[in-house]
Amino acid sequence: MTPNSTAEPTMAVPASGVTVRLYDPGFGDCLLLAFRGEDGKARYMLIDCGVHHSYAGGADRAALVAEDIAKATGKHLHVVVVTHEHTDHLYGFKHGRAHFDGMVIDDLWLAWTEDPTNETAQILSVRYGIRIRALAEAVRLLGSRDPMGEALQRVLEFESPEAMAATGGKAEQLKYLRRQSTKKLERPEDYRHPEKPPFLLEGVPGVKVYVLGPPEDVDWMKSLVRKSELYPELAAMDDADSFAAAVLAASGAEDVGTEAEARFQRTRPFDESLGIPEGSARDHPEYGRFF
Repeated sequence: MTPNSTAEPTMAVPASGVTVRLYDPGFGDCLLLAFRGEDGKARYMLIDCGVHHSYAGGADRAALVAEDIAKATGKHLHVVVVTHEHTDHLYGFKHGRAHFDGMVIDDLWLAWTEDPTNETAQILSVRYGIRIRALAEAVRLLGSRDPMGEALQRVLEFESPEAMAATGGKAEQLKYLRRQSTKKLERPEDYRHPEKPPFLLEGVPGVKVYVLGPPEDVDWMKSLVRKSELYPELAAMDDADSFAAAVLAASGAEDVGTEAEARFQRTRPFDESLGIPEGSARDHPEYGRFF
């Protein structure tokens, strides 16, 4: 299908600011942003379009999302942003291919980790691949009946090589977007780097775009937790306290007695009065059906 952007967009743009439309593909992310350009016309930015490959009915929902995006934008996306490669962020482009084939995509934003000429990206890719294969082997050795094996399998489903191969692969979706984008990613500077100054959205005055990550430093990427970047209440917890907090959370502990329990209570995102004890959640008169 030849891309065609002559259709009239159905998603209006605000006089100023941005309009954000959040789609619900099921288990996945998809956001469509509309800015007013300096010429008064819309500039559309799509951030991810995906549904998890194991989500029942996800393919049909993703196709409907893609159809609406085509109507909303008049088949013209000025920018497509892919935050990362999980299927719940990418597979809308797979299942909605019939609609994306007919859209014009001016620009594609990918992180520096997708630059085939970046040496650090290549090193990380090799290391990551080894870890994924090792995790898959651990799941196999544990067996499907082992609770830990089941838990690891649910995590691994985001990255399992077998699952990806069975559903068309993640790499193919990025290849497709590279082909569809008018602006080709041919140089290192065509990719997005967090250490660079914020850049402007072309044709939209006053909008600055900041790239927050991933950091272009292997040591930083391996450092998932830094106490200096946490709230003081969380920084007070060492590994042993974290383990204790996890056990307490699993047991539905409510009493605040010891120092460790007090710190556990402070790690909760909401006040204790707003919580529902796990043991009584299913029988809760108002929210029981949810659980």
